[in-house]
Amino acid sequence: MGAIFRPQYRDRHGAMQESAVWWVRFRQHGKTVRQSTETTSEQKARAFMREREGKVALNIPVNVKADRLTLGEAADLIRNDYAANGRKSARTLEYPLAHLLAHFGETARWPGSRRAPSRRTRRRGSPPRCSPRLSIGS
Repeated sequence: MGAIFRPQYRDRHGAMQESAVWWVRFRQHGKTVRQSTETTSEQKARAFMREREGKVALNIPVNVKADRLTLGEAADLIRNDYAANGRKSARTLEYPLAHLLAHFGETARWPGSRRAPSRRTRRRGSPPRCSPRLSIGS
């Protein structure tokens, strides 16, 4: 069985503060796993913990780093958004994306993101596609 908690830390004045973001702690294969829920809602944190515990009970591997969006996936989302919205700058989009992918690589992690956005867009008669507008944090 896991637990949800808000970690404590010392602020710049040395006083103990409690984080606003909830974390979960559970055990998998004999090791304790701690993961941020990236939410300030206790209900959402409990739901997140139940999801993780369910995966552990079904022997589905829970890998914190594998749940994050890669730079290559984010580039695909941006390309799809430009195509769906008919942006004029879509012709030149490949140049900056190629530069970023060459520098960081396809597998670089998108900062602060757990998974691709779930919001769908339906514009100009195209099928629904994921929006690249990612929020950093919750």
